[in-house]
Amino acid sequence: MAQRTLTTFILAVFVSTACLTSALASGVDQTHSTVPSQNASFVTDLQTFLKREDAQRYADLFAGAVVSGGVDATGGTLIHTPTALTAYPGGYYVTETGSVTYVSNSTCYLIVHTAVTGNLGTFQRQSGTHYLTDCTSPSKPALPAASLWLATIVTNGSSVTAYTDLRTRVPYAGSYLLADLPSANTRGRLALVSDVNSGTLYWDSGAAWRQITLNPMTGAGDLIVGASGGTPTRLALGPVNYVLGVDSAGTAHEYKSIIAGSGISVSHSTGGVTLSVIDATPSGAVVPYAGTSAPSGWLLANAAAISCSTYPNLAAVLVPSASIYGRGTAVGTFTVDTATDVFTLASHGLFDGALVHVASTSTLPTGLSANTVYYVRDATVSTFRLSASSGGVAIDITGAGSGTHSIYDEVNLPDLRSRMAFGVGAGTFTADFAPGDVDTGTEIITVPTNTTLYTGQAVVYTSTGTVVTGLVASTTYYVIRATATTIQLASSLANSLAGTAINLTGTGTGTHTLTQTLTTRSLGERGGEEAHVQIESEVGRHRHPVTTDASATNANTAVMGSNGGGADADVSNAASYNTAPTTGANNMPPFLALNYIIKIRGHAWTHRRPTFAQL
Repeated sequence: MAQRTLTTFILAVFVSTACLTSALASGVDQTHSTVPSQNASFVTDLQTFLKREDAQRYADLFAGAVVSGGVDATGGTLIHTPTALTAYPGGYYVTETGSVTYVSNSTCYLIVHTAVTGNLGTFQRQSGTHYLTDCTSPSKPALPAASLWLATIVTNGSSVTAYTDLRTRVPYAGSYLLADLPSANTRGRLALVSDVNSGTLYWDSGAAWRQITLNPMTGAGDLIVGASGGTPTRLALGPVNYVLGVDSAGTAHEYKSIIAGSGISVSHSTGGVTLSVIDATPSGAVVPYAGTSAPSGWLLANAAAISCSTYPNLAAVLVPSASIYGRGTAVGTFTVDTATDVFTLASHGLFDGALVHVASTSTLPTGLSANTVYYVRDATVSTFRLSASSGGVAIDITGAGSGTHSIYDEVNLPDLRSRMAFGVGAGTFTADFAPGDVDTGTEIITVPTNTTLYTGQAVVYTSTGTVVTGLVASTTYYVIRATATTIQLASSLANSLAGTAINLTGTGTGTHTLTQTLTTRSLGERGGEEAHVQIESEVGRHRHPVTTDASATNANTAVMGSNGGGADADVSNAASYNTAPTTGANNMPPFLALNYIIKIRGHAWTHRRPTFAQL
């Protein structure tokens, strides 16, 4: 009985071995080790074979569905040989070293299958291999059973131009695209979905794939931020150069842009944001300065000649007024060839890009203007051309001009030493008064605090309603100052000095205005003096007391008639009383001398980044 049982077992093993050999021949079943041959130790050898085979397959399955290989590359021809493949499509052990032929100008999907014969739907067998390709589907096709994705291949002409790795390296615990997850029907399986937050674990509940961590993030760079109740929420990667902050309600995080306000610039760099204060002071601005030397970015306004090329922004301000402030020292005198636009000046020392300006004792060459910035180009030792902009085309000179022409590469700074600056143009002061401010009994007009209306000052009268009776609109009158807030008006300077006021008989309506127009000043105009010696014509009308003495014997004593009688007489040696003073009077108010400085150029300086600005 025991002998018959053993015989039956050996026969069964023999039959199974025969079937396994047949399967191996079809290419469907492969083993890691060689199936033992029939011999005296066959049963022992078979047991060892099965243990090793099972252990090896278990290790391979958890190492990955595609254990290794199956990798293609770009370039070459349309015939490619992927790296040696070891995989488990459908759980079967497969190795492959064959080649694949792709279709030109196509997108091909490459898979590996358990068998080595037959096509699978739209997938065409690569002859004699486990490889199949689909080069006709307009989009990614469904994966056939017992197969694994290997790659997407793009061809152009006779070459592979793009390769995308689609291999699933670990079955149910590895890499899938979310759309490629197999049907959920085996509870407990795991899958790593590579296109959700750069890799997220899912598990098969038996009915659906569920995200294990409930991670709300979906893209690279996403953040998890706290929310009400501590529930994490997703905050997607923000726009470029934005910073993370809190919304105005203080309830949620949001990305905020850093906006440059007035006088501020913002620049972004790796690891930080730099806020810079912009110096909005324009080139050529002049301010008083208590220091002894000019600070960085400024020069003393002391008439010094500066290089136009060294201070181009300031030169652009000063050169248009070079005839006022000074041109500096001339580089030399030049001639010009109108046929070639070439200027000649021996050993001029100028260089391409140098800022210059020109002047002439008579007429400049046609095409050039005085007090204008030009740029040197095509400079040689003794010749050059000029352009209107740096690197611009040469100016076309159509006439040689006349006189002596000079070129300058300097300009003088304004000289504000011991001087006060006046505004250019004609300024005005105005004083408004209402009809109720006019006293027709005394001709007195009440005005706001009177700091500019003094006796003899010319003003123009206007009104928004009917004029004050006795005055004419848009007419010049002369002030008679009464007090700090009251005046009268005279029809002439002489009447103003004599105190003869215009008779005002009506107060008019609307708002009445007296306008004092100051002397028009031109840019660079100079005037004034510290001390002034009056000449006879400048002495104002005034009175001197005299001694009335009917019996005067001094020839220089006036004999005047008195209210009580007596006779008037001429003053002896009257000419001696008209002699003007010989020493000038100091006309200067109290003062404090400071340096005046002039801005070289508007620029920004960068403050050191504070710690909290590090992003």
